[in-house]
Amino acid sequence: MAKGEMEEKVREMRERLLSAVKTATPETLAQEEAIGEYSIEQTIGYLGAWFEQVNQGLREVQRRKKPTDLLRWHDDGTRFMRDAVEDSADLTLNEKLERLDDTLIQFEARMIQFNHDDLNRSKRIRFLGNKPLWPLIAALTYEHEEKFVEQIEGIVERQA
Repeated sequence: MAKGEMEEKVREMRERLLSAVKTATPETLAQEEAIGEYSIEQTIGYLGAWFEQVNQGLREVQRRKKPTDLLRWHDDGTRFMRDAVEDSADLTLNEKLERLDDTLIQFEARMIQFNHDDLNRSKRIRFLGNKPLWPLIAALTYEHEEKFVEQIEGIVERQA
């Protein structure tokens, strides 16, 4: 997969999220247990923390290290989500959205440092075995976010 295509998918998913949030009522954003046991606003706080971890993990990958914490959280994100929601509880919705914006900027800056071979040839990054890097990045970014975005879009559509 081309780097630009991956970045476009991440931006597209983020735009869908922000569009849904803009049209949601404050009550809808605060509705408890809208997404599992969390509100939409709490989920946005989680996504900001998640993408900070993704960016940290990509820094490790660039150093040719395995992003152990990120992979552990990806395999079992329940505890991470709970902790992230608690950690962002004191932030306003705008602060949570700014955090998301910041993580997108950081992601794009991080992606600049990967070349085509880094993303598509498994030999460059040992912990991946025989797999290229781009499917892992896709799973950690836009594919992960899409699960939440689809739920949020559905909730916002039903509010209308």
